[in-house]
Amino acid sequence: MRVLWLRAAVALLFSQGVLSYAQVNTASLSGLATDPSGAALPNVTVTVTDQATGYNRSVHTDASGAYFLSDLPIGQYSVAVSDQGFNSMDEQVTLTVGERARADFHLTVGSTQQTIQVQSTAPLLSPDDASISDEIGSTTITQTPLALRNWDDLLRVVPGVQISRYTQQSGNTSAGRTGDFNVNGIHSLQNDFILDGIDNNTFSENVQELSTEAAHPSLDTIAQFNVITNPYSAEYGRSPGAVVSVNTKSGTNDFHGLAYEYVRNNFFDSNDFFSDRDHLRKPEYNQNQFGGNLGGPIVKNKLFAFFDYEGTRIKQGVSRISTVPLPNERTGDFSPATAAHLGLTYPTIYDPTTCAPAYSGSNCQPFANNSIPSTSLDPTMQKLFPLPNTTSPGSPPDLNNYIRNGLLTDFENNYDGRGDWTPSSTDSIFVRYNYSTRQRDIPGYFGGLEDGSSTSAWGNQTLKSYSAVLGWTHIISPTMVNEFRFGWVRDFSFAEQQPFSLPTTAGSFVPGIPNNPAIGGGIPLTEFSNYAFEGSPDYLPKQQVPMQYQYDDTVSMVHGRQTWKFGVSAYLPMRNLFQDEEGMRGDLDYTGASLLVSCLLMR
Repeated sequence: MRVLWLRAAVALLFSQGVLSYAQVNTASLSGLATDPSGAALPNVTVTVTDQATGYNRSVHTDASGAYFLSDLPIGQYSVAVSDQGFNSMDEQVTLTVGERARADFHLTVGSTQQTIQVQSTAPLLSPDDASISDEIGSTTITQTPLALRNWDDLLRVVPGVQISRYTQQSGNTSAGRTGDFNVNGIHSLQNDFILDGIDNNTFSENVQELSTEAAHPSLDTIAQFNVITNPYSAEYGRSPGAVVSVNTKSGTNDFHGLAYEYVRNNFFDSNDFFSDRDHLRKPEYNQNQFGGNLGGPIVKNKLFAFFDYEGTRIKQGVSRISTVPLPNERTGDFSPATAAHLGLTYPTIYDPTTCAPAYSGSNCQPFANNSIPSTSLDPTMQKLFPLPNTTSPGSPPDLNNYIRNGLLTDFENNYDGRGDWTPSSTDSIFVRYNYSTRQRDIPGYFGGLEDGSSTSAWGNQTLKSYSAVLGWTHIISPTMVNEFRFGWVRDFSFAEQQPFSLPTTAGSFVPGIPNNPAIGGGIPLTEFSNYAFEGSPDYLPKQQVPMQYQYDDTVSMVHGRQTWKFGVSAYLPMRNLFQDEEGMRGDLDYTGASLLVSCLLMR
């Protein structure tokens, strides 16, 4: 499937040096220069310098004393203002993702040889922007304890955001999923993720990548991110939910490195309620996260590089409670005496060999004493289920009578690399690449050939993501800046039932298991009316391979008292190759009241 989508956004605001947000990883700075009487000062030189990389730009105020600097890389800047006959001023300003910062200067009469240092704090409300947003900076990101070091857990500190708790126990696609949050009551799939100025949203079916973000960079790779909840400027017209704009780190003029390992194991954990009640061993929970990063200059003030790696290894026991046949049911004993002893009621069981060709219960003969002879039982089915090992308080003995702690494994590797280059005073270029691979094995209720997975969200999963972006900012003139982005994202998700590789060895154990290399492995999903089941679920194996290319180009232009911004975003092509088919191995449903009456009767 190929889709061509073209979006053009034009934002115009009649004000003094005011510009709407850009869907990129930059910021803007504007303000006024005035003399002691408050009169405007034209032709004042305003120079901004990034303290980490040495990147600098200069503009002059216009006739109304206004200046505007668009498409500045985020960072800590020194803003120097100078004019003949006035004292120079120097102010420190921090620019965050998508921010429209403002710094006004009131120059005093004096000599340009004297410089006044100004200390200021950012206002709680931007005077030039109506958007409601929160910026999460690097200090908060690196110093906040986070489970599994998932940076998107910080979204919960934003007003109006309700984020889903990360879990591995869930029985649907929310298990192991990150970045799942609602804002102001709007569904999580309506949020818009932007990574380094490029669209970072998945568009597969059922969020099989386990994240609504196409690429999920490591915590240590993120410089800062901004969450805009409402309202948006013209560039953000994609989704009604929140806009999460993430910017990755770049190298600086100083070398910085980090190495770490976080370890959690079950030696100091207590046993969970169900395992303790049923005298099971404490479930395993071993978690290791390790990695490091390095960033620094290749050519000082010109060329920088940053690289990060993070590995995650999780082994976690997950509780699996299900229903299996009672010992008497495995041997065909459904007699009234046994039923009374167990407190159960069994229906009358008929001998199918006595039925007419057109089966009807009215013309079949019941088994003597409601017991099935051993010669009529299928030995395969007799040994396929495990024996009961628990009873649930208040429940009959044939419901939720089997428990085990299956071992879930979740292994991930994440690689991020970025390079920044300033070839001239009018050009800045960056390139960033992200690759991650994740292998998850989620056990069923029984494991092995019996499996017992109730959902296609379990099984063996392979997840991969790829993301790349090239950005180029070119200063055409002091009043015109062009910003170009080209991005590519690709996701790969594949899942199969855990016994997928067992058909050749299992065929002698359970005759008739298909040996098709595309769909084979395990028993077809077999369900019984008392909520018991075995086999592997529908929609496995399955896969999704979404991919898209994106082109963005925006031009910012200052003309008198007006600031213009216009641009184009295009996705070409946009595709998804997927396999998501139901019941490729067939399904079996038994509606009899007993678990084994229908499937144990005949060989």
